Amino acid sequence: FNQGKELYVQRKFAASYRSFEDFLKSAENIKAGQIHEAQFYMAANAFELRKDNALEMLKEFFYKNPYTPFYDKTNLMLGILEYEHKHYNEALIYFNNINYKKLSFRERTDYLFSKGYACIATERYTEARDIFRELKLMNTRYNITATYYYAYSEYALGNYAQALPDFLTIENNPTYSNIV
Repeated sequence: FNQGKELYVQRKFAASYRSFEDFLKSAENIKAGQIHEAQFYMAANAFELRKDNALEMLKEFFYKNPYTPFYDKTNLMLGILEYEHKHYNEALIYFNNINYKKLSFRERTDYLFSKGYACIATERYTEARDIFRELKLMNTRYNITATYYYAYSEYALGNYAQALPDFLTIENNPTYSNIV
Protein backbone atom coordinates (compact mmCIF):
# COMPACT_ATOMS: atom_id res chain seq x y z
CA PHE A 1 0.00 0.00 0.00
CA ASN A 2 2.70 2.49 1.04
CA GLN A 3 4.87 1.47 -1.87
CA GLY A 4 1.98 2.12 -4.26
CA LYS A 5 1.44 5.60 -2.81
CA GLU A 6 5.15 6.39 -2.97
CA LEU A 7 5.36 5.28 -6.59
CA TYR A 8 2.31 7.41 -7.42
CA VAL A 9 3.93 10.50 -5.90
CA GLN A 10 7.07 9.72 -7.93
CA ARG A 11 4.84 9.63 -11.05
CA LYS A 12 5.69 5.96 -11.68
CA PHE A 13 2.09 5.18 -12.50
CA ALA A 14 2.47 1.71 -14.04
CA ALA A 15 4.46 0.41 -11.06
CA SER A 16 2.04 2.11 -8.66
CA TYR A 17 -0.91 0.52 -10.45
CA ARG A 18 0.65 -2.93 -10.06
CA SER A 19 1.41 -2.32 -6.38
CA PHE A 20 -2.18 -1.36 -5.63
CA GLU A 21 -3.45 -4.25 -7.73
CA ASP A 22 -1.36 -6.67 -5.64
CA PHE A 23 -2.43 -4.94 -2.42
CA LEU A 24 -6.14 -5.24 -3.23
CA LYS A 25 -5.76 -8.95 -4.09
CA SER A 26 -4.35 -9.66 -0.66
CA ALA A 27 -6.33 -7.13 1.40
CA GLU A 28 -8.61 -9.28 3.53
CA ASN A 29 -8.12 -7.90 7.02
CA ILE A 30 -7.14 -4.42 6.00
CA LYS A 31 -8.85 -1.25 7.16
CA ALA A 32 -11.67 -0.12 4.89
CA GLY A 33 -10.00 3.28 4.51
CA GLN A 34 -6.93 1.73 2.96
CA ILE A 35 -9.04 -0.29 0.53
CA HIS A 36 -10.95 2.87 -0.41
CA GLU A 37 -7.71 4.79 -0.93
CA ALA A 38 -6.14 1.94 -2.91
CA GLN A 39 -9.19 1.81 -5.19
CA PHE A 40 -8.85 5.55 -5.80
CA TYR A 41 -5.17 5.24 -6.63
CA MET A 42 -5.88 2.35 -9.00
CA ALA A 43 -8.34 4.55 -10.89
CA ALA A 44 -5.98 7.55 -10.70
CA ASN A 45 -3.12 5.47 -12.12
CA ALA A 46 -5.40 4.25 -14.91
CA PHE A 47 -6.18 7.91 -15.64
CA GLU A 48 -2.52 8.95 -15.66
CA LEU A 49 -1.63 6.02 -17.92
CA ARG A 50 -4.70 6.78 -20.08
CA LYS A 51 -5.74 3.14 -19.92
CA ASP A 52 -8.76 2.29 -22.05
CA ASN A 53 -10.80 1.52 -18.94
CA ALA A 54 -9.82 4.66 -16.97
CA LEU A 55 -13.16 6.41 -17.49
CA GLU A 56 -15.10 3.33 -16.38
CA MET A 57 -12.83 2.81 -13.34
CA LEU A 58 -13.29 6.42 -12.23
CA LYS A 59 -17.05 6.32 -12.73
CA GLU A 60 -17.30 3.03 -10.81
CA PHE A 61 -15.17 4.43 -7.98
CA PHE A 62 -17.37 7.53 -7.88
CA TYR A 63 -20.58 5.48 -7.95
CA LYS A 64 -19.43 3.32 -5.03
CA ASN A 65 -17.97 6.26 -3.08
CA PRO A 66 -20.08 9.39 -3.65
CA TYR A 67 -18.79 11.04 -0.44
CA THR A 68 -15.13 10.28 -1.01
CA PRO A 69 -12.44 12.68 0.18
CA PHE A 70 -11.14 12.37 -3.39
CA TYR A 71 -14.33 13.97 -4.75
CA ASP A 72 -12.69 16.97 -6.42
CA LYS A 73 -9.77 15.00 -7.85
CA THR A 74 -12.11 12.33 -9.23
CA ASN A 75 -14.32 14.97 -10.87
CA LEU A 76 -11.20 16.59 -12.32
CA MET A 77 -9.98 13.33 -13.85
CA LEU A 78 -13.43 12.49 -15.24
CA GLY A 79 -13.75 16.00 -16.66
CA ILE A 80 -10.34 15.88 -18.29
CA LEU A 81 -11.04 12.49 -19.88
CA GLU A 82 -14.33 13.78 -21.30
CA TYR A 83 -12.54 16.94 -22.45
CA GLU A 84 -9.87 14.87 -24.21
CA HIS A 85 -12.63 12.96 -26.02
CA LYS A 86 -14.16 16.32 -27.06
CA HIS A 87 -17.29 15.67 -24.97
CA TYR A 88 -17.30 19.25 -23.73
CA ASN A 89 -20.79 19.34 -22.21
CA GLU A 90 -20.06 16.17 -20.22
CA ALA A 91 -16.69 17.59 -19.15
CA LEU A 92 -18.38 20.75 -17.88
CA ILE A 93 -20.75 18.69 -15.73
CA TYR A 94 -17.74 17.24 -13.89
CA PHE A 95 -15.80 20.53 -13.84
CA ASN A 96 -18.76 22.38 -12.33
CA ASN A 97 -18.72 20.01 -9.33
CA ILE A 98 -15.14 20.88 -8.37
CA ASN A 99 -14.00 23.17 -5.59
CA TYR A 100 -10.80 24.03 -7.42
CA LYS A 101 -9.24 25.66 -4.38
CA LYS A 102 -8.75 22.12 -3.02
CA LEU A 103 -6.60 21.17 -6.02
CA SER A 104 -2.83 21.47 -6.29
CA PHE A 105 -1.48 24.36 -8.37
CA ARG A 106 -0.79 22.13 -11.38
CA GLU A 107 -4.23 20.49 -11.14
CA ARG A 108 -5.83 23.93 -10.80
CA THR A 109 -4.16 25.26 -13.95
CA ASP A 110 -5.12 22.14 -15.95
CA TYR A 111 -8.66 22.46 -14.58
CA LEU A 112 -8.95 26.14 -15.52
CA PHE A 113 -7.58 25.61 -19.01
CA SER A 114 -9.72 22.56 -19.76
CA LYS A 115 -12.88 24.15 -18.37
CA GLY A 116 -12.21 27.41 -20.19
CA TYR A 117 -11.69 25.65 -23.50
CA ALA A 118 -14.81 23.52 -22.96
CA CYS A 119 -16.73 26.77 -22.39
CA ILE A 120 -15.45 28.19 -25.68
CA ALA A 121 -16.30 24.95 -27.50
CA THR A 122 -19.86 25.19 -26.15
CA GLU A 123 -20.09 28.94 -26.86
CA ARG A 124 -20.17 30.00 -23.20
CA TYR A 125 -17.94 32.96 -23.90
CA THR A 126 -18.66 34.99 -20.76
CA GLU A 127 -17.66 32.10 -18.53
CA ALA A 128 -14.64 31.33 -20.73
CA ARG A 129 -13.53 34.97 -20.58
CA ASP A 130 -13.64 34.96 -16.78
CA ILE A 131 -11.69 31.70 -16.57
CA PHE A 132 -9.01 32.77 -19.05
CA ARG A 133 -8.70 36.18 -17.36
CA GLU A 134 -7.80 34.37 -14.14
CA LEU A 135 -5.50 31.89 -15.88
CA LYS A 136 -3.56 34.48 -17.87
CA LEU A 137 -2.71 36.33 -14.65
CA MET A 138 -1.19 33.20 -13.12
CA ASN A 139 2.39 32.24 -13.91
CA THR A 140 1.75 28.98 -15.78
CA ARG A 141 2.60 27.14 -18.96
CA TYR A 142 -0.75 28.37 -20.29
CA ASN A 143 0.00 32.12 -20.18
CA ILE A 144 0.18 32.76 -23.92
CA THR A 145 -2.66 30.37 -24.76
CA ALA A 146 -4.81 31.84 -21.97
CA THR A 147 -4.13 35.33 -23.33
CA TYR A 148 -5.28 34.25 -26.78
CA TYR A 149 -8.45 32.57 -25.53
CA TYR A 150 -9.25 35.50 -23.24
CA ALA A 151 -8.99 37.86 -26.22
CA TYR A 152 -10.95 35.44 -28.40
CA SER A 153 -13.73 35.29 -25.79
CA GLU A 154 -13.88 39.09 -25.64
CA TYR A 155 -13.96 39.19 -29.44
CA ALA A 156 -16.75 36.59 -29.62
CA LEU A 157 -18.74 38.69 -27.13
CA GLY A 158 -18.34 41.73 -29.39
CA ASN A 159 -15.95 43.49 -26.98
CA TYR A 160 -13.42 44.36 -29.67
CA ALA A 161 -11.71 47.17 -27.73
CA GLN A 162 -11.05 44.79 -24.81
CA ALA A 163 -9.83 42.02 -27.13
CA LEU A 164 -7.38 44.10 -29.17
CA PRO A 165 -4.64 44.75 -26.53
CA ASP A 166 -4.32 41.05 -25.73
CA PHE A 167 -4.31 40.08 -29.39
CA LEU A 168 -1.52 42.62 -29.96
CA THR A 169 0.60 41.14 -27.14
CA ILE A 170 0.69 37.76 -28.90
CA GLU A 171 0.68 38.85 -32.55
CA ASN A 172 4.39 37.99 -32.94
CA ASN A 173 4.03 34.56 -31.38
CA PRO A 174 4.47 31.98 -34.18
CA THR A 175 1.54 29.91 -32.93
CA TYR A 176 -0.91 32.78 -33.08
CA SER A 177 0.53 35.26 -35.60
CA ASN A 178 -1.62 34.08 -38.55
CA ILE A 179 -4.79 33.86 -36.45
CA VAL A 180 -4.34 37.28 -34.84
